[in-house]
Amino acid sequence: MRDGPQQADLAGDDLALPDDQPAQLSAARTLQASPDIIRVRYIDGGADYQTGAAGARRETPAGGGSADLDLPIVLDQAFAESAAWRALRQPDAERDQPPSMSRR
Repeated sequence: MRDGPQQADLAGDDLALPDDQPAQLSAARTLQASPDIIRVRYIDGGADYQTGAAGARRETPAGGGSADLDLPIVLDQAFAESAAWRALRQPDAERDQPPSMSRR
């Protein structure tokens, strides 16, 4: 998880850089807004294995739009709603794109 304590400090000597091209490195991260609405589709075991749907919505939208989760497993409505709320509450850092390294 990314919410724990810092594990290590990295210096320039710790990175694999070409010896003949010294370069400054920078990390760039594109942050994506967290979804305001999560929709979960699943196989509903209590409804003759038909497709079921559940969802979760933020109380105060932040302009993140919506996201769909298609779970090809048999669930009940309560578990699917729990999965939707869990996906909605995930820390933003877990949904970010990994940093891209670029030379200056």
